[in-house]
Amino acid sequence: MSKPVTQPTTAQSLGALLKSARDIMRKDKGLNGDLDRLRMLTWIMFLKFLEDLYPLQMEVDALKRLQAETAVNNTGQAAAELAALLPAILDKAFKDKL
Repeated sequence: MSKPVTQPTTAQSLGALLKSARDIMRKDKGLNGDLDRLRMLTWIMFLKFLEDLYPLQMEVDALKRLQAETAVNNTGQAAAELAALLPAILDKAFKDKL
């Protein structure tokens, strides 16, 4: 009887990614010790998070513009429907389900 294959948790995926990055960085002759690697890894992670956040922010801004236009052009009903959808869309975006 075989075990079902399970997806790694976010913490496990992040741990594996960090271990892989550290292993690669250990081969770099320009980095001396864990302190240099930690600084470099922290900076790389910050830039990656910033890069991932930018498209989400653009999506939120577009939805807010649409919400404002809808509120001006229609009665409050369409704006209320859009306002009700915004949290669900943001939730999906932050859970990578878009």
